[in-house]
Amino acid sequence: MKPSPLLRLLALTAPAATLTVQAAPTPLITFETRVLSTEFHSEGAAAGDFNKDGVRDVVSGPNIFFGPDFKKGTKIYEAPRFDVRTYSRNFIAYVYDVTGDGWDDVKVLGFPGEEAYWFENPQGAEGLWKRHVALNGVDNESPTFVDVNGDKKPEIVCSVGERFGFAEPQWEDPAETWRFTPVSAVIPGMGRFTHGLGLGDVNNDGRVDLMWKSGWMEQPADLRKQPEWTSHEAPFGTGGAQMYAYDFDGDGDSDVLTSMAAHGFGFSWFENLDGGGKQWKEHLIIGDEADTSPSRVAFSQHHALDVADFDGDGVLDFVTGKRWFAHNGSDAGGMDPAVLYWFRTVRGGGAGKVTFEPHFIDDDSGVGTQVMATDVNADGHMDVVVGNKKGTFVHLQQRPAAAADGSLVLHQGDSLDGWTGDRAFWRAENGVIIGESTAERPLTQNSFLTWGGGKLADFELRLKFRLTGGADANAGIQFRSQSIDNGHGIKGYQADIDNSGNYAGVLWDEHGRGLLGAHGVKVVHDRSGRLKAETRFEEAEKVKMAFQSGGWNEYVITAAGEHITLSLNGVTTTKVIDRTYIDRKPDGAPVNDQQPKEERELHGLLALQLHSGGPTKIEYKDIRLTALPGAVRPVE
Repeated sequence: MKPSPLLRLLALTAPAATLTVQAAPTPLITFETRVLSTEFHSEGAAAGDFNKDGVRDVVSGPNIFFGPDFKKGTKIYEAPRFDVRTYSRNFIAYVYDVTGDGWDDVKVLGFPGEEAYWFENPQGAEGLWKRHVALNGVDNESPTFVDVNGDKKPEIVCSVGERFGFAEPQWEDPAETWRFTPVSAVIPGMGRFTHGLGLGDVNNDGRVDLMWKSGWMEQPADLRKQPEWTSHEAPFGTGGAQMYAYDFDGDGDSDVLTSMAAHGFGFSWFENLDGGGKQWKEHLIIGDEADTSPSRVAFSQHHALDVADFDGDGVLDFVTGKRWFAHNGSDAGGMDPAVLYWFRTVRGGGAGKVTFEPHFIDDDSGVGTQVMATDVNADGHMDVVVGNKKGTFVHLQQRPAAAADGSLVLHQGDSLDGWTGDRAFWRAENGVIIGESTAERPLTQNSFLTWGGGKLADFELRLKFRLTGGADANAGIQFRSQSIDNGHGIKGYQADIDNSGNYAGVLWDEHGRGLLGAHGVKVVHDRSGRLKAETRFEEAEKVKMAFQSGGWNEYVITAAGEHITLSLNGVTTTKVIDRTYIDRKPDGAPVNDQQPKEERELHGLLALQLHSGGPTKIEYKDIRLTALPGAVRPVE
């Protein structure tokens, strides 16, 4: 179960342990995405056991989705489905037993400048839940609900009237309006839409401090004697989202993690150089270009983040993603895919020595103004809950069994379970996947067998294939691809296979740009889609000889960011750096006619192809997938 807001904050503010170095490899982690709704009701979601059946549920806007399958639900208040071009009045949600009756209530921090309110659980009775106003106005776009004053109960932390502070109820009667206690002087210009707010023990004195974009405020030893907290300036960006103080590099003091601009690019951790929070050094994690970003991934609008131990190594990691259509698509990278990543914290054995490995979760949910890491299904592993303009999502962490080398075996036996395709042309026998067309059963259009394990981002795929048939027999392996024609077709990158050997080992763009990488050539496609550079590293004819016609061949596909490398039977056949990118309008159309019609894909489906034409038999076996963190450098 996910700890209460109080216990989670204690985990962040506990004294740092002795310096540790992570040596263990990342366990094989994947995520199963459950789409609970495609309606826009809120910019956040949370989890709790609302019907006391011992199983956690999800609340998003007015809707509760009951676990474990989230197919049944109830409504706790009346609210329309919001148009994505407008804004929800429900920005952030928390679950807490406000009344103390043993039933989980729902706490909502509304649209900036408007009310914070909570819904009282009717203890299983049918009907809408009673709504109570906690605070008449809550400023800042990342307010939170944690224990600040040490009473072991959470308070609303926000700003009101250009002053930071916290609001607490009279716990004997929480239905009364909560009392706001300011902790800062008036900060001119700090209004309802100010971005960036966090809590944590910045100077390791055992007390919770407050962070915002311009620095941090030190909680005094006695709030009664010193109601105004001491302010310390620090350059924490132009205004991001949630902020966390934690010993990320393991050197014994608290560092700060924050996005730099909620509606732009930039995500960093700030190293606490003196231990007391007076000197800081910024370390970029996510930049505006993948190749120059230390994490090797780049996306904008990190309007929400959360920290949790995703891999179970005892060190906190974090999750963030892209907020989609925040300002109707007009922000930087506004129409890019709504990606979601968790980042593994890997300590390097000294102050300032830490890296953050990005691991892909999804590209069609992203974050809202809140993202929650929590163990939804009580299996001991952190999951991710999202509510935003895309809908409501639960990403359930999976720990599939790995082979000795850490890879995931994608097929075994005589079944095609976990794969989808036309069974008239696809079958499995003795651990081999077979796609076959005959004179009696011809194939008039390409057929695909798609792996159902989710979308891939950075990975190494190894498999063996054997192609038989006429001289025109053709097949291929689709990766980072997209489904088209109502699921009957696939478009995107293809590691090509053909009987003549003229295309086996080249990179093709199916239903797109055609040939991207030829035999023995390293190719760079620039942002505009033009061929920027072409370097021959091996003679084409020599590379073609690597393909064994009629026999078993081993394909290795490595995709790391914009870098793709293919090899056949141990021979590198082509290298491609694909930076092709389309700047899109809010409606998704290119901004001008001079832009490329297709662009590179950084995540997508895996599928096996059987090409149309004369009688053909393609066999695939020993299919193994190894996920690569974005920090892995591309094969050169």
